[in-house]
Amino acid sequence: MSSSTAASAATAPGSSPCWLALAGVRPDDIATDYELSAPRLPRLFAALGVDDQTEVIRGILARKNTTARAAMLDALDGLDVEGRLRAAGLTAGDGRGVRGRLAGA
Repeated sequence: MSSSTAASAATAPGSSPCWLALAGVRPDDIATDYELSAPRLPRLFAALGVDDQTEVIRGILARKNTTARAAMLDALDGLDVEGRLRAAGLTAGDGRGVRGRLAGA
């Protein structure tokens, strides 16, 4: 896997909360999903061909005296995904279309 492919694949899990927020999923539900996904991270890192970052993540959370759930809720607090996308050129119609596809409509 090329480094650009690995980098792109590695950002996909990080962008998922933004897509979920855009689809109207509540922050608490996104944080729960994030927590449930954590045990699968070592397999993801292995599939990407990168070192397991689980202990690094735990260390960062411990140094910041927080949890993955709290960090996700903090990241989502006040985040306006659609507003940021609109500022980058997303039209209102595009936003409705994306939300509809994400929500399965």
